[in-house]
Amino acid sequence: TRQLGGAYLKLSNAQAKLGKYNEAIISAQKAYELTQSTGELNSKKQIAEALSELYLKQGDFKNAYQYQRYHQKVILCITEQSRKRHRPEKLWD
Repeated sequence: TRQLGGAYLKLSNAQAKLGKYNEAIISAQKAYELTQSTGELNSKKQIAEALSELYLKQGDFKNAYQYQRYHQKVILCITEQSRKRHRPEKLWD
């Protein structure tokens, strides 16, 4: 599922470069749907950012904002996970 989601994101990026924004959104949406069942936060972050930018280019500010907010939430989750992993153990009580 992770690899397929990544493939759809790459396809979306290629379509966007060609100016095919509607097709790019469809491909990015497929990638988004595939990653929702995984815990892969970096992929979710990339896809949400791509969808936000694509909708912005289409003038769909409501969806652009929605995916930008989701992108920010994923970044906060990644940051929190990183803090928990790198938090030093207490040496004294």
